[in-house]
Amino acid sequence: TDTRANTSVCGNVYSLGTVEVASRTLELNTTWSGSGPYTKTITNIGQVTITPTTKLLVGADPSCQDEWWECGVHCSAQGDRSLTFTALYDKPSTTLTAVIMVLGQ
Repeated sequence: TDTRANTSVCGNVYSLGTVEVASRTLELNTTWSGSGPYTKTITNIGQVTITPTTKLLVGADPSCQDEWWECGVHCSAQGDRSLTFTALYDKPSTTLTAVIMVLGQ
């Protein structure tokens, strides 16, 4: 039995506010450091403010997600206006595109 609309049981849930979302794409070219795992740090990211505590969602652009996953790429750290990516398995052989969504400031 669906009781979501029954105020004596649960009642409806309403939003407590809004979240501003800013998105940006970053090009991760083939210059990666290390000999495995490989790392790449992007600094001075424009248009969005990134700090060590900014709430982010980071993932692969659909156009390059196969190589992203095959190389084991993920965002491994964030700092003041910087993001560090790590490729766990292989060094990416093509430029990858990361999609960053900043969830409020």
